[in-house]
Amino acid sequence: MPFILKAGTWIQPVNVEQDNYMINDDVLLITQSERANYKRIKEAERYNASVRQQSWEHGGFTFINSLVDLSANDPATIGRLAFLSTYLDFNTQRLQKGHGNPIRKSDLSSILQISKPTAIAFYNDALFSGLVSDHGSEGLYISKTFFRGSADKNGKQTRLYIDTVRDLYHRLKSNQHHRFGYVVQLIPFINKEWNILCENPYESESQAILPLSMKGICGKLRLNENHATRFKNAITSPIFSFGGEEQQLCAIVPTVTNYGRQNTVYVNPHLVYGGSDFTKVEGISVAFKARVKG
Repeated sequence: MPFILKAGTWIQPVNVEQDNYMINDDVLLITQSERANYKRIKEAERYNASVRQQSWEHGGFTFINSLVDLSANDPATIGRLAFLSTYLDFNTQRLQKGHGNPIRKSDLSSILQISKPTAIAFYNDALFSGLVSDHGSEGLYISKTFFRGSADKNGKQTRLYIDTVRDLYHRLKSNQHHRFGYVVQLIPFINKEWNILCENPYESESQAILPLSMKGICGKLRLNENHATRFKNAITSPIFSFGGEEQQLCAIVPTVTNYGRQNTVYVNPHLVYGGSDFTKVEGISVAFKARVKG
């Protein structure tokens, strides 16, 4: 605990030539460990304030476990599950709409905006994969891959922002849901601070990040590398609105290095972000602005 030395007190400081000297005024002494603890508290307060601000601007968020590998699942199923996760109740895993009304199997077609046969296929796939469980009249529950409420302090989760996820999903046709699903499947490879698809997602220094090539990304998703161009169009064409501006789901920034021309893929942080400092990604926001072709 900090303590006060009264004026007139004699002290013997360390690493000072003078043996001792008298304090002329009252002094508040704080140890190095207390100063470090104070710094951690202030950093946590700034982080929490930033998260609250971003949550308010984006209509809240749901979490996805960043360590779960969903690459073996149908990307359309994953995209639809991520959308459904925005209807999660806090700390219960139950999907609900309106004033706490449970979402049931019969609701899937209307909520997901897909045909009844497609809704049945989605239900069976999600159920078989263990990503959804059916509790009858209590409704559908989603696995803890997605959750709302208290999160671990280890930073192994990423936020999916509710308003923008819903807006993007509603703009996609039912046969395009896989495009959003691809990005959700790639969350384990999104750098937490810089939102770059890379080999080292927990690297905090931007200069040390190892971006994934388009073929490398296809490999992570078990896609044919010869379809890299088609995949590029799939993740850059979806559009949503934030702050009154149309934005892309992903942006590809070309660079020229000693190893030749390379592309760096950024995921829009207004949809998906797991970092602690949103100001780090605000500088790339211009890359996501949808442009009218002309």
